[in-house]
Amino acid sequence: MATELEQERNAQSNKIWIRSLIALGALFALGTAWLIYFGTVVKPADDKHKDIVACQSYIKGYNAAKSAFMNEAMATDHAPSVATAITNYLKELQTGYNRAYNGAAKDGSVQNAMVAISTQRLQVDESSEAGLKAGFSNVYAAAQQAGSVCNTILDNANVKIPTIAPSTK
Repeated sequence: MATELEQERNAQSNKIWIRSLIALGALFALGTAWLIYFGTVVKPADDKHKDIVACQSYIKGYNAAKSAFMNEAMATDHAPSVATAITNYLKELQTGYNRAYNGAAKDGSVQNAMVAISTQRLQVDESSEAGLKAGFSNVYAAAQQAGSVCNTILDNANVKIPTIAPSTK
């Protein structure tokens, strides 16, 4: 038979054990609640912000690419070259989609659109003007699609979409 002192010690030990389980259960519940909150509120808001910033960067690069193309096409100080215009376009566009890819939410629609442009860009044959023209049409189509994705994201977020400044030439 347990003495009164042993019974009191066992009762106190049981209380400590129960309090420990309650504390662990509360921590588990708080951790689970935080994980749910993070996954449904914090992470989507962060991804949305990343995509907005990435899209602004892409649209600026996309507009710069169109301007670079048009500046060469409308050059008056030398004979305009289609190959140079396309090359200028591709360089500016690459800067824009690289920035956008690096800033976009991982595996989101913006990052996927940038990958599509990059894939088309890698397939451009720069060794001939015919290869440039053929590849350019595919890159241009992917760039327009990415522009649509970004315009939708920016429009839904009520963010002003950057536009091309009028030429001063």
